[in-house]
Amino acid sequence: MAIIETPTGSIDTDKLASIPPRIFRSAWRLQGAVVVVDMPAARALHRGRMRIVRGAVFPRLDGDQLRAIVASDSARTAESEAVKQALRDCPTDPAIAAATTPEALRAVWPEIILGRYPAELGPDAQYVR
Repeated sequence: MAIIETPTGSIDTDKLASIPPRIFRSAWRLQGAVVVVDMPAARALHRGRMRIVRGAVFPRLDGDQLRAIVASDSARTAESEAVKQALRDCPTDPAIAAATTPEALRAVWPEIILGRYPAELGPDAQYVR
């Protein structure tokens, strides 16, 4: 017997038919005897995780851009600025707002810019800024 605690109550796992993906654990809500993912809360968690990850990428890009400026390499400077702008835009991706399931929301993660989804952040962490 295990108890699941949510902001809206708690329930014994033996009474549940299924449990939603843990990746958005902090967005779980109890509706009767069903644990559901509160999608607005899950979207906020997802955007927060994007902000955390991109925050670690910016210093490297700043260094790359500075080296390009010093070398008068306008192509590299422009490329670096384009990547930085793409990072800034990640949390405002319209696909985040359009996602209607946790699985669809999880799929909105630009690996080419941010890398793999950050499992080390954990599903229970609150990363909303």
